[in-house]
Amino acid sequence: MTNQTNRVLELLKRFNNNQKVCIDSLSNEFLWEGKSEKTIRRDLNIIKAIFPESFELIKGNKGCYKAITKKSFDNFMNPKNISLMIQTFNMAQRSNLFDS
Repeated sequence: MTNQTNRVLELLKRFNNNQKVCIDSLSNEFLWEGKSEKTIRRDLNIIKAIFPESFELIKGNKGCYKAITKKSFDNFMNPKNISLMIQTFNMAQRSNLFDS
């Protein structure tokens, strides 16, 4: 599994658990250590592309996001779909899909 796949899945897990996700905080965590704000936003944009109404900016908290509703992920976060998503990300990275 690629580093980007790990990061995106971690973000999905946090949104599914209704946790607040802040770019500043993520940059201090192991998975995002040494990553730029642009990279973290790219990780968030991958989720937004697949689930356009899954999370939103928290007003008054620059760079912080929350799940719009936990139910957004209830049908998604099961072992079969997670496995399929990992395989899809791996194929996309091998074909440089994310670079374009």
